Amino acid sequence: MKFKSYLIFYLFVYSLGGFSQTPKEELSEIAKKYNSFNEFSADVSAVTYSTQLDVTGTLFGDGLFVKIGTALHTKFKFEECIKNDNCIVVIDHKTKQISYRKTKYLTKTNSMAGMPSVDEVLTKCDSVRKKVITGSQYIYSVYLKGIVKHTDVIVDKDKLIQKITYFFDQSNTKQRFPYYKLEMIYANIKTSSVDPNLIKEDKIIQYKAGKPILSEDYGQYKLMVLQPQRTSLKR
Repeated sequence: MKFKSYLIFYLFVYSLGGFSQTPKEELSEIAKKYNSFNEFSADVSAVTYSTQLDVTGTLFGDGLFVKIGTALHTKFKFEECIKNDNCIVVIDHKTKQISYRKTKYLTKTNSMAGMPSVDEVLTKCDSVRKKVITGSQYIYSVYLKGIVKHTDVIVDKDKLIQKITYFFDQSNTKQRFPYYKLEMIYANIKTSSVDPNLIKEDKIIQYKAGKPILSEDYGQYKLMVLQPQRTSLKR
């Protein structure tokens, strides 16, 4: 179960031109478009299908992704993270623990984490095929080798990704994933006028004499303040 959750979270975090181009070139242009967004937000749902005959699927979890500049707000199941120019706040709603770190102490971060992305899929793919679903939707089928053998990317007329479906290689006995496929569904997509309050920490963290403390709404949580060389635990 731990492996399944990790892989699905990875696909959530790293999931993702003119149409005269080849399908691979078109998909590459879509990926570049996502990388260029200064603002982006979407609700995300992960649905798993146990076998090829499973037509209803099982909701694995719901999530949220918000990006404004380099600031992020991501949420999936029990995990939530806010990163802005001031701090990084990571919340585990299941264990009721919150970690806080000043952004300047973070040596490396991926500002695109959580965006629906096909960059990595494209670098490893063997081929890309495209077909029209309706007059306003296209599906790109990306074929590659590995535990994910086939990925379908559904794009709307505005070249926004609506869904990414990962098909797992069930014949791989060494890394056999217990699902036939996983869908990452993106809804309520916005690429402008995203609420700036979504990337602020003030609903969770307040400051007293310059030091972070929990807001009243999170009084039942434990706060861990992380610094370069020492960790302190507060209530």
